[in-house]
Amino acid sequence: MEDSVQLGKTISQFRRMEKFTITQLAEKIGISSSMLSQIERGISNPSINTLRMLAETLQIPLYRFLLHLKIL
Repeated sequence: MEDSVQLGKTISQFRRMEKFTITQLAEKIGISSSMLSQIERGISNPSINTLRMLAETLQIPLYRFLLHLKIL
């Protein structure tokens, strides 16, 4: 659970840096705003495809989302 919360915080931080609302970013990557909100709060885990779309839209390398996870 700790990894999910950290990942969500990282996504939220990059989203805010790019000045996207949750709704705007969710629409750009094709998921619901409630799903993105759950991901940012660490309640739900994104698929690798969702992470890839987030990275592309936020213009950051995919690995930036993975830096805080224990798998690396």
